[in-house]
Amino acid sequence: YKKMLFPFGSPDILNTLTGLGYSFYLFINSVQMDLSLITKTGKKGWVIAVSSYGISIFVGFIMLIFFLPTWQELLNEDVSSVLPVVIISQSGCSFAVISSLLNDLGILNSELGRLALSIAFITDLAGKLKI
Repeated sequence: YKKMLFPFGSPDILNTLTGLGYSFYLFINSVQMDLSLITKTGKKGWVIAVSSYGISIFVGFIMLIFFLPTWQELLNEDVSSVLPVVIISQSGCSFAVISSLLNDLGILNSELGRLALSIAFITDLAGKLKI
């Protein structure tokens, strides 16, 4: 069934279409929001963003240390050595996902929405920079 559904070269085409669709999705979301309000982040936004990113990494590493023997039994050594990278890369949530959710809820340009967008922007930036 796999060869019938995905002939040779089709994963490359699917990856290209996925990237194009995600680019359109980001474009539509960025056109709908007011980015000047996001850059006016106060101390509250920075504290919440850094603490949410830091706490999720901290909890992930505590669980990794606690369950490390179990992970090493289930996975080979090469895969289990990459788990810290997975924890750090998955500790934040994408800015596009948060903005889309706030848009669906209708609170994109409210005070709470601006605070959430600021926090998501800082967290996404920290995730890209691997701070």
